[in-house]
Amino acid sequence: MQEFKQDFVDVDFNKDDQMDAQEVRAHFKGGISDVELYQFFLDSDKDQSGDVSLQEYVDYAAMLN
Repeated sequence: MQEFKQDFVDVDFNKDDQMDAQEVRAHFKGGISDVELYQFFLDSDKDQSGDVSLQEYVDYAAMLN
């Protein structure tokens, strides 16, 4: 779980406790396709806010493991 939290912190560049598409794209330096990015947000953004909270990310990452 701590690893997931650190992953989130690493991507949350502006430290607003939300991960947005721009931050995810910047973190992967263009190594993520639009389809992959869209699918990530569909799967992880459970409240459909357009951003992924720490809890949403941890839940998503735990589901993958």
